[in-house]
Amino acid sequence: MNTRRVACLLYLGLFAAVCIFAEGTAKSSISIYWNVSMGNTVDDSRYAEIIARSAKIELEQKGFAVIPAGTVESFTGSRSIPEDPEEFQKNALPALLENAAKAGSGFVMVILYHGDAASATFTVFAWNNEGKRITVFKDRVRSGLELYTRMSVAADEFASGAGKVQTSGTTTTTTTVEGGKEERGFVQQIVFYSWDEGAEIYVNKVIRAGVIVDGRLTLPYMPMPLNSKLVVEKRKNGYYPNTEEFSLDGEWMELRLSPLEKISSHEGVFLYGLGQFAGFGIGYYNNLIPKMLFIGAENYFYIQFGSSTESNPVFHDDIRLLVGIYLLSDPNVPIRLNLSTGAGVIFTFLSIPDSPVYTDFYFNLVNITLEFRAWNAIVFLREEFKLGLGLGDNILGQKFFLVAGRISPITFGMKMPM
Repeated sequence: MNTRRVACLLYLGLFAAVCIFAEGTAKSSISIYWNVSMGNTVDDSRYAEIIARSAKIELEQKGFAVIPAGTVESFTGSRSIPEDPEEFQKNALPALLENAAKAGSGFVMVILYHGDAASATFTVFAWNNEGKRITVFKDRVRSGLELYTRMSVAADEFASGAGKVQTSGTTTTTTTVEGGKEERGFVQQIVFYSWDEGAEIYVNKVIRAGVIVDGRLTLPYMPMPLNSKLVVEKRKNGYYPNTEEFSLDGEWMELRLSPLEKISSHEGVFLYGLGQFAGFGIGYYNNLIPKMLFIGAENYFYIQFGSSTESNPVFHDDIRLLVGIYLLSDPNVPIRLNLSTGAGVIFTFLSIPDSPVYTDFYFNLVNITLEFRAWNAIVFLREEFKLGLGLGDNILGQKFFLVAGRISPITFGMKMPM
């Protein structure tokens, strides 16, 4: 009997948890609908994509699960979409609420964009799943760039209103912006500086802002609120794309963009080894799959001096072949990690007449390499685990090679695109 009671209580608890989770998910999800009328189908399609993507990005950043449902007319069956919120709520909203309920959404957002490429009316309506209006946002915009920033402000208004509705059941007031003016301050101008001539600049992952010409790009005016974030993506053929985020803490902003990294299949390498200071090395890497798989060849020549001034120097030439993979290789991250393995041989020449040439063949079990980007070069630090094979006329024997008998060899290096 006790077992049955425990099982029943566990079932009821699980059922309640699932219900609470489902309710919380529904409250935090939102279905978005849009209607774009720009005078031609090409612009309609292009701006509809901008609206859907920008709304999704802004709302997801505020913690909402976004469901891009589609155009308003595909659910209402009418191409005549009212811009008055009362009329829209009466004639078009019921169909959208029904669709949102099927998707499990707690909110409905409608975005209207009517006008032409020079100027358009941007309107945002939002309701909860009970039909209570949360916000009405309306403004005139002059470009796609400005559309994105207005979407950001409208999303802020919605998030604030949605929080009030969920906690108290009341609605927020309507916000109408006239002539692009609000009480909050806005950035007046943003200038980008970059060494990557011809690079394309994209703002907030949605809008193409322009191209770097003569080392700079002035962003077309877009009323971005002070202390907001600006995400900038740089693209250029033959280079890895790069994304940076800036805080807009002043009205006049000059932003220096970090340089792009060139996509290179061939790299030259310079080497310098710990415990082998009287020497240097060079190498060549072929990136079979850039930032994923590479092969390489290296040659390190160094001189070993004895403790006595009368001792003869010993010359070593270390030649190896490598193959490696990257574990961390995001171009937007300054530190990267790769593992490599391979084999090689160290030739040893004694500065004594008629001395033989010794050969120490070894298996390079694994190299652990940390890379750091420095302008157009990559500097790296590598720890090596070499196992001597003890073959032929050798000196080091069948054992792991160590520096001063204590630590694994460590190599400093720099790679440059060829």
